[in-house]
Amino acid sequence: AFENKLCVIQPEFTSYKILIPKNRKVHISIEDGNINAHNIIGVYNIRLERGNIDISNLKGEVFIEINIGNVNCFLNEGSIKAKTNLGFVKSDLLLEEAVIGPNELVGTYKNPTNKINIKAIRANIFFTRLTN
Repeated sequence: AFENKLCVIQPEFTSYKILIPKNRKVHISIEDGNINAHNIIGVYNIRLERGNIDISNLKGEVFIEINIGNVNCFLNEGSIKAKTNLGFVKSDLLLEEAVIGPNELVGTYKNPTNKINIKAIRANIFFTRLTN
């Protein structure tokens, strides 16, 4: 007699936690996956083919190129330049000198010292005030 057995196949995903010293130039390139970058101090160049990116507590510069996915930015302050071709850009930040469109956002939130520049093809981009 056969017993009812549940067989589950789960994909294996490699996960890394990388600690990077302050004020470094970092280049990250991933084909499929997610990137969570928190407490960024320095210059980050991020390229992602498919996946999601979470950025928070930026103190430096971040340049992002993404094809398919979502970008979530949690900011205290900074200069923003974001454009997506086939997605949308949403923000709840009170921006100065803002240019806001359905697929583009340019402006300054509080202090322009920190910079984030995002170029996307089929990705949605979200900007939210960082809460502690």
